[in-house]
Amino acid sequence: MPSDEPFDVSRRSLFGGALATAALVASEASAQRHDAKASLAETPQVATPIDATVETQSGRVRGFTRGGTYIFRGIPYGGKVSGDRRFLPATSPEPWTGVRSTLSLGPTCPQPARDWSNDEMAFIADWNDGHPGEDCLTLNIWTLSPRHSPALPVMVWLHGGGYVTGSAHEQPAYEGARLAAHGAVVVTVNHRLGALGFMDLSEVAGASYAGSGNAGITDLVLALQWVRANIAQFGGDPSRVTIFGQSGGGGKVSTLMAMPHAKGLFHRAIVMSGSFPPTQPQATARETTRAVMQRLGVNDLAGLQAVSADALIAAGQAEFASRSTGPSIPGLTAGPIRLPRTWAPVVDGNIIPEAPWERSAPAVSRDVPLIVGSVRDEFRLSTMVVDEAGLRKRLQGIYGPEKAPLMLAALRKDFPKLSMNDLGGVVSGIAWRVAALRQLDLKKAQGGAPAYGYWFTYAPDLLDGRVGVPHCADIAYAFDNCERTDQLTGNTMTANKIADVMAAAFVRFAADGNPAGTDLAWPRHGEAVETMIFDRSSGAKNKPAPNIYATHLNEV
Repeated sequence: MPSDEPFDVSRRSLFGGALATAALVASEASAQRHDAKASLAETPQVATPIDATVETQSGRVRGFTRGGTYIFRGIPYGGKVSGDRRFLPATSPEPWTGVRSTLSLGPTCPQPARDWSNDEMAFIADWNDGHPGEDCLTLNIWTLSPRHSPALPVMVWLHGGGYVTGSAHEQPAYEGARLAAHGAVVVTVNHRLGALGFMDLSEVAGASYAGSGNAGITDLVLALQWVRANIAQFGGDPSRVTIFGQSGGGGKVSTLMAMPHAKGLFHRAIVMSGSFPPTQPQATARETTRAVMQRLGVNDLAGLQAVSADALIAAGQAEFASRSTGPSIPGLTAGPIRLPRTWAPVVDGNIIPEAPWERSAPAVSRDVPLIVGSVRDEFRLSTMVVDEAGLRKRLQGIYGPEKAPLMLAALRKDFPKLSMNDLGGVVSGIAWRVAALRQLDLKKAQGGAPAYGYWFTYAPDLLDGRVGVPHCADIAYAFDNCERTDQLTGNTMTANKIADVMAAAFVRFAADGNPAGTDLAWPRHGEAVETMIFDRSSGAKNKPAPNIYATHLNEV
C-alpha cells in the first residue's frame, strides 16, 4: 500500500538488501534443485528394456520406455515410394532380419516450407517440421504394455495440414503417452502428400497408375491394414480401431469413411474441425496434372519420376497460386466452406466411388459411430485486433450491409461478456461449426450408428488474451497434453481438467462407441441438437449460441 512516510533509503542499504535478497533466492533455488534431484528414483525414466521388443509381420522392432509407457517410432508400414516407385500404390515393407531399432521419428513427406515469419504464431504452434524424405511410410506407437491384457482400444491419429503439409509429429500435442495412459494404444501415421500423393496420372501413365490420384489416402488404408495385422502384438485390439484427425486429418477421416477398400479396418471415427468437402473431381485432377507437367517441361512418366521432389512441389504451388480466388482464410464467407484449390483425393469411381458427404453420409460406413466437432474461433490469428468499427466492416464483407447489424446483435446476445476482438474471433469459426452440424445431420439422417457433436470454447489467458480458441486448439486437450503444449494452453489447472475430461471421453468412445461416462452425460446428436461444450465448465447443451447460427442460416 502507498505510505505517507518519506521514502529515504541509502544506496548502500538498498544494494545490501538486494544482495541479501539475491542470495536468499539463489539459496531457495538451489534447495529446490536439490529436492528435485533427491526425488528422482534410481530407475531410469527413459530406458530401452529387452521387453520393448515386439514381433511384427515384417520383423522384430525395439523401442523404448518413458515414464512407464512403451514407445516405438518410425516403424515402416509400407515400402519404397521413391524413384521408379513414385506415384505407384504402396506395398508392404521388405522383411528384415534381426531387431530393427525404432527409437527415432521417420522422415516427413517432402512439402512446401512453412512460413515462420509470424513470431507469435510460431510461439503458439511450436511445431517440429522434421526431416524430409520420399520414403516416409512410417508410424509411431504408444502403449501401456506390448502384452497388455485385456487388449486396449486403438486410436489412429491422422495429421492435419490439408493434403499438402504436416506430419505425424509436427505438433507437440501429437505425443501419445498421456492419451495412452487413459487406456488406449495410440498410433500416428506419416503418408504421401501433395503431388507425391495426389497427382492423377491415370490419363498419361497407364493402368498401373490409375490410383495415383489417391496414393496418399491409400497409404492410410495400408497403414490401417498394418494395424489390423500387428497391433495385437502391442497390446491393442484390432476389432476396436478408431480413426481421428483434425483439419486436413478430419478430411482424411471423412474420406476413409467413404472408401470401400477401408471398410472394416476401423470401427469408430472422430472429425475435428475437418467438415469440408474432402475430395475433387477427376476431371479437375487430370487438368491440374497436365498444367503441372507443362510447368515442369516434361511430357511423360519418366520425366515426372526424374524431377526432384522440390521441383515437383514448386510447380504445384505455382499452378495453384495462379488459380487462387476467394478469401485467404477459409470459412470467412456466409456460405459453405470452400478451401483454396489444391491437391486432394480424387473421385475416380473406384477407390472413391462418389463425392462423400455432399448429399448424404457414406453408406459404406453406416455402422461406424462418429464424433464431429469444431473450435470457437477457428481461423482467428493472435495478431488480429478488431475494434467495433473493424468488426462491423468484417461482418458487412461477409453478410452484406443488411444482415451485418443482425449478426452483430446476435453475437452480443450469445456472448455478452466477450470483447469486440473476441467476437471477431467467433466470426471466423461460424462457418466451421455450421459445417460440423451439417455433417452430424447427414450422419443422423442415415439412421445407422450414432453421431455425437462437440464445440470447444475454452480460451486460455495468453498473449494478453489474444490467443482465443484458434484452429488446432482442441488437439492438445484431446491428447491430454497441456504440459507439452503450455505455449498454447498455459498448462493451468483448468486446462488440465478439461483435457482429462476430453481425453477420457475420446477413449471411452474408442472402447465402445459411446463417449458418455458416469461423470459426463454426452447425448447423441438428434432432434434436440445436443452439443458437448468443452470449457471451464464442460457439459452438454442444446443449441449453444442459438442466435448466431439462426442468423447465419437466415432463420430470423
